[in-house]
Amino acid sequence: MIGLIKKQVSRCGAHLREAWRVVDVILHLGAHRTATTSFQTYLERERGALAAQRVAVWTPERTRSGVFAGLIGRPEDNSPSHVLRAARSSGLIRIETQRLENQGFEALVVSEENMIGAARDNLRSLALYPNVLERLDRFRTSFSDRCTRIGIAVRDYESYWSSALAFAIARGHRFPGLNDLEQLVHQPRRWRHVIMDAARAFPRAEVVVWSFDGFAARPNVAFSALTGRSAPRSAEIWCNKSPTLDRLRRVLDDAGQDARPLPRGNGRWKPFSDPQSYHFRTQYETDLDWLRSGADGAATFYEHAPEAQSNYPINKTQTEVCGALAANGLAASVTGGRLYGKH
Repeated sequence: MIGLIKKQVSRCGAHLREAWRVVDVILHLGAHRTATTSFQTYLERERGALAAQRVAVWTPERTRSGVFAGLIGRPEDNSPSHVLRAARSSGLIRIETQRLENQGFEALVVSEENMIGAARDNLRSLALYPNVLERLDRFRTSFSDRCTRIGIAVRDYESYWSSALAFAIARGHRFPGLNDLEQLVHQPRRWRHVIMDAARAFPRAEVVVWSFDGFAARPNVAFSALTGRSAPRSAEIWCNKSPTLDRLRRVLDDAGQDARPLPRGNGRWKPFSDPQSYHFRTQYETDLDWLRSGADGAATFYEHAPEAQSNYPINKTQTEVCGALAANGLAASVTGGRLYGKH
């Protein structure tokens, strides 16, 4: 049902875009610890080449310099001063997108993972982005009907939570107790909930999902999957990797904190037991099966990046796109509908 509604709404939006020049807003929501920094580094590095294609980019360098100041925060932050800041941010976003339209840009790619929440909030609540819908509701008015696509990367739960914990501990977060780890294993939120929340927040937008394992060091291919556009070629980029055990010890020692809870050795920190890791794998495989089977019509899933850069057709049916991508080695789960963009 969601897929049918979005298909009909998207068709109406496409006809409107033919009549007026409107910047297509494409939101990359992360998630954290899924090579998001690598993707943003790629966008900044290729800003000039993308501008030549009439594509503008906003990364945290822009969004965290005041543009999103009143829109990123906990849902319970609703004081009068916060509401005023949110209104100012919404107005600024509308002014800036109108300016891009006047300059002839066709698309704006916004990559900001904190739109769906902060990683530290996930650890504090011991839940996977529990307030996605409420957080994205703040941006709906800001981007009006311009939002045509949303991108989300997913990662297996064991490595996602391990990476988030290592990254947080390196910045002063407390060590998780055994009960904390067990709660993370059994918390009810899954990637499919995050994806469905994003689809509900922006019912006019196509939702594109890709796997961390398949795209982590290939931000240019992720860009093409997200936008439906050809991407400037790029060498592999992998930024902001999880700290190893040795690095964690050095950071904690430098901060005067106790590093004894960490196990001996080097390499990736694995705080979860074998049974917990197995439970995580089972959960993630269930999500992958859901995505591969069409995600209830809510999203298109790209599981593997192709070996070579390919051109992605624009304004084609998803079935046509699927065939084109398959010819280049890119697996996609497609359920119909159209992928709208500029000619």
